[in-house]
Amino acid sequence: MSFNHSSQSLSAPLRLAWISTWDVRCGIAEYSRFLLEQWPSQALPIRLFNDGRATPSKTRLKTNEIISHPCWMLGDDASLAPLFQALETYQPEHLVIQHQPSLITWQGLGELLEFAESRDIPCTVVLHNVQNLTVQSDVISLIQLLLAVKHLLVHTSADKKRLSDLGVRGNVAVFPHGAIAHAVTTVPARSITKATKEVRIGAYGFMLPHKGFLELVKAMGKLSAEWPDIRLRMVTSQYPIPESEVYLRQCRDANSLPDEQVEWHTDYLPNQQSLDLLRYCDLIVMPYLETTESASGALRNALASRAPVMVSPIAFFDEAGSAVLRANGRCADTLAVSIRDALMDLSLRKRVKGNARRWLRARDWTKMSLK
Repeated sequence: MSFNHSSQSLSAPLRLAWISTWDVRCGIAEYSRFLLEQWPSQALPIRLFNDGRATPSKTRLKTNEIISHPCWMLGDDASLAPLFQALETYQPEHLVIQHQPSLITWQGLGELLEFAESRDIPCTVVLHNVQNLTVQSDVISLIQLLLAVKHLLVHTSADKKRLSDLGVRGNVAVFPHGAIAHAVTTVPARSITKATKEVRIGAYGFMLPHKGFLELVKAMGKLSAEWPDIRLRMVTSQYPIPESEVYLRQCRDANSLPDEQVEWHTDYLPNQQSLDLLRYCDLIVMPYLETTESASGALRNALASRAPVMVSPIAFFDEAGSAVLRANGRCADTLAVSIRDALMDLSLRKRVKGNARRWLRARDWTKMSLK
């Protein structure tokens, strides 16, 4: 993600403004933090304009200071007026926008781009959900604004093609979602038979219905017929919405394993703590339902634990290629069979661990922040 242009380069003082969520339970906030932790050194602090769920803060991330300024509200286009005022005061020389439509609507993004264009502010926009753009009623006017963006970044080739089909070409580049390549020491995969004690299955991600955790919990009951003392480690933080609490209750009610065989880690844990919990799992399962999101931060963290990862057979996980195992389906019965087959195949789990290591290295945050 280069910011070189006619009057500035990365080596010169640059008033860089960054629009994203920050310091909250949010995948986009984590994405921004990981990227900024590896960001090239800036002579001036990076000004981050985030939503009002967090308080103003100053954070030192390695060589850069991040000054956050909460000034807009989620999904509320009317609340963007204070953001425009803050940008007018700061007068950035480059603007980075992390866009996800549940945070800032497409219409709100359009207003942001019109504001930047009227003030000749070069923009880099990272689109985290391109599929959602294709169903917008005012897609034609949005296309015209996107064509004027200096750098338009998407996470997958499929998203680049979606934009191309809409007529957005020339300023679009694939910028893969970064990953942690060297967070933990690998725990070697072990041979598992029907006599193996305490087989451990892990799950990771926010406790939300589309993650498919309910089906996994039900599948574990079926697997206990072969491994009576099988363990389930749920590293599944509650999300601060009522649906998350309801879904957690459904998962607990569906559990048929003894209480001592299930760990419910539902607090929002530091990333390293989550990885330390996941790394000792024999298999991590991510049985997602369909989603229009472009890339999964949770998948990358699961892979970073260096345990083998199984995903549901949906297009969302296509980018992972051979770095993951794929279940044959998403219902509890099929999921149980897929998990059993993977557990019994040591060479398969070893192979996917090696593939995942190479996949993570190619997407290391340090490399991505320099692009």
